[in-house]
Amino acid sequence: MVTYSKPVLEAEYDQVVIIDCLPPQQRSALQISEAVIHSLDSISVAWRRFDCDTEEKVKASLSLLASEAAGGKKFPIHLISHGGEEGLHLQNSVLKWEDLRPLLQSINQAMAGALIVNMSSCLGLYGIKVVDPEEESLPFFGVVGSDRLLDYRDAIDLGRRFYVMLHQGGEVDDIVRRINEDFREGGLSCISSEGFSKIMRKVHAEEQ
Repeated sequence: MVTYSKPVLEAEYDQVVIIDCLPPQQRSALQISEAVIHSLDSISVAWRRFDCDTEEKVKASLSLLASEAAGGKKFPIHLISHGGEEGLHLQNSVLKWEDLRPLLQSINQAMAGALIVNMSSCLGLYGIKVVDPEEESLPFFGVVGSDRLLDYRDAIDLGRRFYVMLHQGGEVDDIVRRINEDFREGGLSCISSEGFSKIMRKVHAEEQ
């Protein structure tokens, strides 16, 4: 059994931050960010959008967000991207999960451990690999994503449902469970940084 120091997320967010990492032509064709924004507007939730198709742009956006979090802003990050086991697949490169770690750690620390990263991507659950189980500093409270290849229409639907339920005051684990009850093939999973770290430390200790 894993004992959590922060078992439940308790946070009120100022806005949802959308970071769209799709290549410009796909971004324009698929309109995933626009669909997320439409859903947020429909429930009167503030949002902010960054279009980032290079590693430099992603890192610059996260650096800016770290500064704003240090100033008291609170937000979940909605990442729209092609994803895989090794990282975010950008237009001309792969941004490795571990390269996101220090920037997300800064944001999460400033937000007192309340950062949620919502992955609209194939295999987005691999985002848990941002976590280094040997480090005490966690990059987010938890990551929400799919463990399978994800059609863009499903990504839009899952995002819409997630934010409507979050706005209604639902807890993240319960939101994921409710979505999966009526979503074909299961849609989302949620892994907490703390739980992942403690389980991996236990596994490593047993292997030695």
